[in-house]
Amino acid sequence: MIRKATISDLDSIYSLLLSCADWLSEQGFHHWNGAIDKEKFRHNIDAGFVYVLIKDDSLIGTMTLSPIAPSYCEQIWSISNETFLYLSKIAVLPSHQGKGHALELLEFAQKLAKQTGISYLRLDCVANYAKLNQFYLKRDFSYISSAKINPKGTLCNFYQKRIS
Repeated sequence: MIRKATISDLDSIYSLLLSCADWLSEQGFHHWNGAIDKEKFRHNIDAGFVYVLIKDDSLIGTMTLSPIAPSYCEQIWSISNETFLYLSKIAVLPSHQGKGHALELLEFAQKLAKQTGISYLRLDCVANYAKLNQFYLKRDFSYISSAKINPKGTLCNFYQKRIS
């Protein structure tokens, strides 16, 4: 079951994201190290942007769907009247990865966008994480551009998918 997160989910979401950051580090991807801001998640939960995936009464996945793109995207997306949801912090507990849960979250995001008349689903991901980039390309996301997004010089690829 996927539902909107509540403030009572905050500690579980934070723990899940830290677990995923550790797992990513073990794989050689350090972009989430120090980038998980609990207070930002509190704000995003209050705003209704965070969703959680529940299996067997346990929170095993999360994602943020916001009508506002991160500030580092300002130069990427052309100014237009098109509506979009920005997908970020899609994460599944490492012990539950490889079972289709990320796809379940992504499909939910697409259905929600379609039901609400949103034109595009947009996202970014680390450019050198080939498996993740392929995940989005296989699901008909179009590559838009690449850019360094932080002082560490993390190179990200930007994607979007037309929904309606």
